[in-house]
Amino acid sequence: MKIIISLLSIITLTTTIYSQSIKKNYKGKNKFAYTATWENLETNTSFVDVYHMKTRRDFLPRGKQRVIYKYFPNPYIDTNTVFYIDSIFYPNFSKEHVVRQYTKNTNLNITSIFENKKELWFHPARNRMYILFELAPFPEVSRDTTAWKREVITGSNSYGALASSSIKSTYEQETTDNENYIVTATSTSKIGKVEAIYTYSNEFGFTEMEFWFFDKLHLTIEITKL
Repeated sequence: MKIIISLLSIITLTTTIYSQSIKKNYKGKNKFAYTATWENLETNTSFVDVYHMKTRRDFLPRGKQRVIYKYFPNPYIDTNTVFYIDSIFYPNFSKEHVVRQYTKNTNLNITSIFENKKELWFHPARNRMYILFELAPFPEVSRDTTAWKREVITGSNSYGALASSSIKSTYEQETTDNENYIVTATSTSKIGKVEAIYTYSNEFGFTEMEFWFFDKLHLTIEITKL
């Protein structure tokens, strides 16, 4: 009897640990608030922006879900920073056009997230100044490896001057206490290098993202589940 009880205890404990390690924080309907602090390292200026991410239950291929980003008008953006970002992709747009799009429009952006027992990654926000994420490593966390690589090719009919460009990323992951992960990633493109640090919690999902773009911009994103 003691042997059976001990065996059941081991099975229960193993199942609990395994379940914690593969908890799906984004499955089903969820909503997250992103607070983004943009810093221009060349002009020593900064501003804060807020947007929301919502996951939905959709009939998509296994492991995939729909992600909807909602952006809010922000009259306090640094116009020089957002114009610099947009000019990377669309050098012919006027500064007035870019600023008007960022300060007056509330819009949506629909992408996707992939999550299974081995890995989690998703397409980050893309509209407004977040188009810069196209040149950054995707937010990712792995449940069975500590280092990996990925290459993404931008769409041929999108991203303006950077259409059909290659972005190569490398990832290294460390576990802090079996519940939290720190993912350090670097991507390279013809524009330059982007460095990123992702903080992931088994309990809450991604809680913070930090980026350095081409030694010119620093971005810190704090994430709260609503």
